Amino acid sequence: MQLSLKLDDGYRETPEETFLRVYRQMRVRARRKPPEIRAVRLRWRPYANSIGTLRIRDGEMRVGLSEVLREAPQAVLESLAEIVVGKAFRERTAPEYVQQYRAWLNHAETRLKIEALRQQNGRKLTSGTKGRQWDLRELFDTMNTRYFKGAFPAVELAWSRTESRTHLGHWDPAHRTIVLSRFLDRPETPRLAAEYVMFHEMLHVVHPVEFDNGRRRVHHRSFKEAEQRFEGLREAKTILKRLCSGSLTF
Repeated sequence: MQLSLKLDDGYRETPEETFLRVYRQMRVRARRKPPEIRAVRLRWRPYANSIGTLRIRDGEMRVGLSEVLREAPQAVLESLAEIVVGKAFRERTAPEYVQQYRAWLNHAETRLKIEALRQQNGRKLTSGTKGRQWDLRELFDTMNTRYFKGAFPAVELAWSRTESRTHLGHWDPAHRTIVLSRFLDRPETPRLAAEYVMFHEMLHVVHPVEFDNGRRRVHHRSFKEAEQRFEGLREAKTILKRLCSGSLTF
């Protein structure tokens, strides 16, 4: 594992220097030789979903990094450079770099910063609650009464703007919004399936993501135990797999 440059007088590489060094080191050992890079242009971006991007054009490496990385440790920038530059070379990144970067990315403090950045970027782009087949507010109120005794915390509800059959729903904590895929809003979708997806996303609100040794766990033990309360769980999952040809996430 390469060590980042750190001199006795306390000097540390700039992010530009780190990316340029990693690129040149990888170019030396690469089978195919990409163009030589003369300079790195780095811009800090308000990225929340994408932490880093890289383009090579006219002998210049153009790097975009999320504002979240401004205060990241040097070792994290080193790891990210190895990952991003490695993709440009189509090279497999050493596991220690991936592990180090994921540990930082999944740390609770980092996740809070990412969510804060998402909030600053404005409101979530979604449609309203009334669909052609189902009304999200009515589904939510039914699940709230049946499983949460009407005491569920206030959240926003919306249909997605696209009809994804693989990503059926998600909970966005930054905007406190439960979003269901517009794909479910059709006569072919039994009410039991729509209710289950709504219930599943409501569980994400009361059973948030857990972090264990840098690993991010979304469907952890307490979540799965709570999910067993849903009446008709197995049937609902079978229906959704049939509707989505066996490929789904939410």
